[in-house]
Amino acid sequence: MNLQKKAVGVLLSILILSIAWTPWNETIPSIAKQREESPQHRIVAGTLEPSLTYQKQNGRYLFIFSVKNQTEREQKVTFTSSQTYDYILYRNGKKFFQFSDRKMFTPVYEERILKQGEELSFRNLLPPLPKGQYTITWWLTDPQWPEAKATMSFSVN
Repeated sequence: MNLQKKAVGVLLSILILSIAWTPWNETIPSIAKQREESPQHRIVAGTLEPSLTYQKQNGRYLFIFSVKNQTEREQKVTFTSSQTYDYILYRNGKKFFQFSDRKMFTPVYEERILKQGEELSFRNLLPPLPKGQYTITWWLTDPQWPEAKATMSFSVN
């Protein structure tokens, strides 16, 4: 009987972990290859430079958040859970949605090294949005990079 309880406990643990790892959105983190250097794309002494863009696809919005290593040396980005970023979507000036709300993230330690000029990118496809004026603020969850944050506004008509 005790062995059965342990087996059930192990199976429940595996089930919980598999649920925690299930991608509930269409987030695809990737490290983009270093762009060819041209006079306009030279590395500037600085920091991780954030950018945020979107593409409209069949009434949905695909957001792409990237940070580019704009320093003269490799930089380390550290994540202490499976959550690598967060964002808040505001509609007509009020908080409409936050990515991390009502989610649990697995405690996983991960370090990513970004070479000079290399980018770390994340994608998220939002569901169809009601009409309104929107602002989205997106950031890395690594507290060592508070400036790795981008904000943009857009309209849904």
